[in-house]
Amino acid sequence: MLQNLKMENRQETCVPRRGRAAVLLLLACAFLLGSFAQSQGQKKSQPKPAVLPSAIPAEVMLKIVRAEDERRFDNDLGILLFDKDARVRTRAALATGRIGDERGLTSLIALLQTDKEPEVRAMAAFAIGETESQAGAAALSEVVRKVTETDEVRARALEALGKIAAALPKADEAQSRAIGELILKTLDEEQARGPKSSRDLVLLGL
Repeated sequence: MLQNLKMENRQETCVPRRGRAAVLLLLACAFLLGSFAQSQGQKKSQPKPAVLPSAIPAEVMLKIVRAEDERRFDNDLGILLFDKDARVRTRAALATGRIGDERGLTSLIALLQTDKEPEVRAMAAFAIGETESQAGAAALSEVVRKVTETDEVRARALEALGKIAAALPKADEAQSRAIGELILKTLDEEQARGPKSSRDLVLLGL
């Protein structure tokens, strides 16, 4: 009789434990399924990574680099300055500036004044400064005064004016002084804007 009671007690204690284990197992499964569903939902909601634009075609890049290395501004490079691809125009403008041939100056000024892409206009301004030709000073000055232009383009134009002024001979001291006054005036106006002032414009104009 005593043994039967012990057996019954053991059975009574075992059943609840098994029940709790089953409940815990079900809860664990539910948690894992919920976590998996949530992670799948997050993956679907995450934006796809931006597709990076392809590089400049190798044959085009080769033309630009060869012309740059040989310090040769020719018709091929002149055509690439107005290529439909903004990256090609930008790289061709840099090469033209590095070559320093004033025959490319007219095209660089055209890019500075009319190109739709600000990065191309900024590079054109930089390239004009690389030529150190005073023939580009008027176009650069116009851009510096153009308050609707982007800060980057104005900053590069200001930087280019500084290079041109530094390269002018003593005989052109008057023009050098005029450029210097424009640079100082622009910097003063920019610093007066306080927190809204362009850091690039101030640093490149110094």
